[in-house]
Amino acid sequence: MSAATACRRSRRCPRPLAAELRKLSTLPLTWWTLAGTATCGALLGPALAGLPAGPTPASLPTVLVGAAPYLAAVLALLGALPRGHEYAGRQYLTARLACPRPGRGAAQAVAALGLVVVGAVVAVGATALGAGAAGAVASTGHPSTAGTASGWIQVGGWVVAYLAAIGFLTHLLGSLTRRLVPTLTVALLGLLVAPVVLGGLPSVARWLPSAALPELLTAGPSGRGLVLLGLWGAVLTGAGAARRWRADADG
Repeated sequence: MSAATACRRSRRCPRPLAAELRKLSTLPLTWWTLAGTATCGALLGPALAGLPAGPTPASLPTVLVGAAPYLAAVLALLGALPRGHEYAGRQYLTARLACPRPGRGAAQAVAALGLVVVGAVVAVGATALGAGAAGAVASTGHPSTAGTASGWIQVGGWVVAYLAAIGFLTHLLGSLTRRLVPTLTVALLGLLVAPVVLGGLPSVARWLPSAALPELLTAGPSGRGLVLLGLWGAVLTGAGAARRWRADADG
C-alpha cells in the first residue's frame, strides 16, 4: 500500500452514522428525555383538550398546536444533549481521531440526531393526539372532530416539522457553545421567555424561531416560516464552523 493510499484511508470516517447513533443510544439522558417527551405529550393532550374553545371543546389539531411550545422545550434538551456531552470530556478528541474530517463528522452527527428527533417528534405528536382524544371523550363523551382529515394532517405535519427544526437548531447552538447548560439556557430563553418579553415589539419578535410556527400554519411553504428557520440554521452553522476552524487553527 502506498503512502498516499494509506493517508487517504486514514482520513475516511468508518461508519460515522452508525457510530453517532450508538453514541446517542448510550447516553442515559437521551432515554430519559425521550420518556419525558412522551410523558409531556400524554399530559398536555388531555389538559388542552379539556380547555374551552368557544361552544365546543378544542379540536385535536388545536391540542397539538397548543402543546407545541412546551414540546419544543423538551426537544431543545434532546438537541442539546449530544454536543454538550461530547465536549464535556475527551469524547470530542476521540471523534476527531476516528473521523479527521470535521465537516463530514458534523454532518453525520446531524443526520443521526435527525433520525432520533424525527422519531421522537412523530411519537410524541401521536401520543399528544391520542391522549387529547381520550381526554375529550372522557370530558364530553365524544371527541371533537372539527376540521377535515387533510387539515389535521397538514397541521400535524407543520408542527412536526417545526419541532424537528427546533431540535436541529439547538444542536447547532450546542456546536457553538459546546456546553449543555448554556445551550439549553439560551434555547429556553429564546423559545419561552423572549416571545413574552418582546411581545410589545412585534418587529423584533417576528424574527424569533418561535415565530415560525404561526407562519407555517397560516401560509405553509409559501410563507416566511421556512425562510426564518433556514436563516437561523445558516447563522448557527456558520458561527459553529467559524469557532471550529478557529479552534483547529489554535491547535
